[in-house]
Amino acid sequence: MKPFLFILLFFISVGSFKLQAQTIYLKDGQVIENIDGLKEFDQIFLYDRNSRSISIAKDRIQKVIDANGNTVYEFLLQTMEEFEASDGIQAFGFQVNGESIGSGRWIKEGQFQILSGSIPDGIYEEFYPSGRIKRTYQIQNGQLNGVCKEHYASGVVERESTMVNGLENGVSKNYHQDGTLEGEANFVNGQKEGETRLYYESGAVSNIMTFSNGMLNGTVQVFYESGAIHTEVDFVDDQRHGIIKQFYETGAEMMMGTYNRGKLEGEVVIYYESGRVKKRQTFRNGRILNS
Repeated sequence: MKPFLFILLFFISVGSFKLQAQTIYLKDGQVIENIDGLKEFDQIFLYDRNSRSISIAKDRIQKVIDANGNTVYEFLLQTMEEFEASDGIQAFGFQVNGESIGSGRWIKEGQFQILSGSIPDGIYEEFYPSGRIKRTYQIQNGQLNGVCKEHYASGVVERESTMVNGLENGVSKNYHQDGTLEGEANFVNGQKEGETRLYYESGAVSNIMTFSNGMLNGTVQVFYESGAIHTEVDFVDDQRHGIIKQFYETGAEMMMGTYNRGKLEGEVVIYYESGRVKKRQTFRNGRILNS
């Protein structure tokens, strides 16, 4: 016996287990009776019938029952569908074999809440009218857990993230419709933490932001597609607070001012690309005093 075949047979013997089964019902309506020695693997079943060993893919099977009529395996079609809740906020209904079994929704970016029902473990899919996958969410222990993906109608992945007990964790990524990276952000327990980057379709960086506890903190940078800096502005707890500067693509200064808790304060100077002053304005609490 070849070593590879020995390894495969050893895996089968230790990686499967027998089910006391009697009848297999297939999705196409066929019924296979008088089976023996049924073994379940990840994607297939093996069984003995009339002294022959036969394999069958799980995606062909609707149900397997034992001699006492108990179900030992059943195919579950787990789907979900987006709908508008009574408060006007988008939510998701979860179904198993077409029967509604619960609902949930995003209560904020990075945080998903089960609203009702007891949702069995598994991967739930939502489809476009074309039949293409729109969303794939994974439920485990009654919460959103594992990798979640959203797709454009073309089939290209739009967003992918990892959930832990309803909270986004790790690096999440968004993609343009051509499949190029649009943005990447790090989440810790449902909140953005650290650096977030956005990209043009060309791959050039368009924005760099820093978050702590889910809020913008530090300097936000906005870039031209050429890579030249366009805007630099300081944030504290999601509010513009501090110096703001804007530049022409050549690098010449376009504007400089100061924010205080989200509102312009003091003098704002606007420049021509040549460096000559175009306009001076004075602000107090976000309102122009003179121009």
